[in-house]
Amino acid sequence: GETHEVTPDEVAFMETLIALCSIAVDRKEYETRLTHQAHHDSLTGLPNRSLFTELLSIATGRASRGNTLNAVMFIDLDRFKEVNDSLGHDAGDELLINVASRLRECSRASDTIARFGGDEFVVLCEDLDPESASGVITDLAERLLTSIDQPMVIKGHSIRVSASVGVSINGGSDKAAGMLRDADAAMYKAKKNGKARFEVFGDELRSSALNRLEMESGLRSASTNGELVLEYQPVINLVTGSIEGVEALVRWLHPTQGMLQPASFIEIAEETGAISEVGNFVIREACSQLGRWIMDGDVSTNFTVSVNVSARQFEGSDLIEVVSQALASSGLTPSQLVLEITEGTLMVPASIDALRALHDLGVQVAIDDFGTGYSSLYYLKRFPVDIVKIDRSFVDGLGHDPDDEAIVSAVLGLGHALGLLVVAEGVENETQMQALSALGCDSAQGFLISRPVPASAIPSIATP
Repeated sequence: GETHEVTPDEVAFMETLIALCSIAVDRKEYETRLTHQAHHDSLTGLPNRSLFTELLSIATGRASRGNTLNAVMFIDLDRFKEVNDSLGHDAGDELLINVASRLRECSRASDTIARFGGDEFVVLCEDLDPESASGVITDLAERLLTSIDQPMVIKGHSIRVSASVGVSINGGSDKAAGMLRDADAAMYKAKKNGKARFEVFGDELRSSALNRLEMESGLRSASTNGELVLEYQPVINLVTGSIEGVEALVRWLHPTQGMLQPASFIEIAEETGAISEVGNFVIREACSQLGRWIMDGDVSTNFTVSVNVSARQFEGSDLIEVVSQALASSGLTPSQLVLEITEGTLMVPASIDALRALHDLGVQVAIDDFGTGYSSLYYLKRFPVDIVKIDRSFVDGLGHDPDDEAIVSAVLGLGHALGLLVVAEGVENETQMQALSALGCDSAQGFLISRPVPASAIPSIATP
C-alpha cells in the first residue's frame, strides 16, 4: 500500500488532540476529587454532614415505601477536649482517626458512618426489620461503646476515652432533620446520665425536646417582651446587723408556664447563647433599680447590688460596654456593682482580660459557691477578686459538723489574709448565724434573713 508521510500540521493537530484529551481526563479526575472533598471529611475520609444528610433523606424515602425502619446513632466522645488540651491537636487528630477506624470495624457493611466535625460521629443503619430493629441497634451500640473504650496509644501515651451515644429509630414518616435532632437529644441525655452509655429517643424525650425547643425560642424574646423580672435577696452585714446590699436573681414570667426559676432555663440559655440577652438585661435592670432606690432615699448611698455572670457572657465582646453603660445611666459608682462568677469562669482564658478590665473600672468581683470548684490560692492571688462567697453546702453543718466549721474557718482565714470580704450563703437558722458571727464572717444571706423578694419590698427591709 501507499505510505503517507505525516505533515508537520498533522503532527501538531494530533498533539493538540492528545493534549485536549489529557486535559479532559485531568479535569474529570479533578472534578471527581473536588466532589469527594465536598462530601467527605478530610481527616478521617468518612462522609461529612452534607453527604450523610443526603443519604439519610434517601433512606427515609425508601423506608416510607417499604415496611422497614432506619436508625441514627449520634456519637459524642467524652473527655476529648482533655486530650486536645493536654497533648495537642495532632494527638487529638490521631485519636479521631483511630475512633473512625474502630467505628468502621464494629459497624455492619450496610451501615453509613460519618463525621460531623469536632468529636461527633453519626451512624445510619438502614432497612431494619421492625421485629428485630431494637435488638440489632442495642447490639451495635454496645459493640461501639466497648470498642471506643479500649485503650489506644497516642504520642507515646496510653489513652482511654469513652463515648455517649444517642439513638433514634424511625420509619419513613420522620424527616432526616427530625431523626438527627432526636438522636442528638438522646445523646445529651446519655451525657447527663453519666456518659459512656447509650440512650434511645422515646416519648418522654420527645416531650422534653419539644419543651426545650419552645423554651429556646421563647427565651430569645423574653427580655424584649417584658417577661424577665428580678427578685432581690438582701445581704446583711454581720458586724452592724444592717442590710448592706442585695443579690439580683432573674425569674421568667413565662406566658403559659407561669413564674419559672433560673434552674428551669439558665442551662438552656447558656447552651443556645441566649444567656447574653438574659445576662445583659439583668445587669441593666439591677443597676437601674439600685439607682432608683438611692434617688428615692430608700437605701444608703453605698448600698450594693450583686449580679451573676455566666462564663458564656465573657465570650462576647459587649460585656464591658454593657456594664459601663448600665453604671453611667443609673448614676452608680462602679464599686456598688458586684459581678458574681463561678470558680470555673477563672479557668476560661477569655474571661481573665475582661475581668481585669471590669476591675479597673472599679466594679467588684465575687467568687460564688467558693470551695465547690477549681479554686486555689493561686487563682485568688492572681486574679482580680474582692469577695469570696462560701457555698451553702459548708454553711449547712455549722453548729453540729466540726468538718464544716473547720472549712468555713479556713476560708475566712484565707480570705481575710488576702484582704477579701467573705460572705456566707444559705443561712437558714440562728445557730448558723451565731457560728458565722463568732468565726468573724463579714456578711451573710439566706432564708433566715430574707427570701428573694420583689423590688417593691426592699425599701421596707433595707432602711438607709
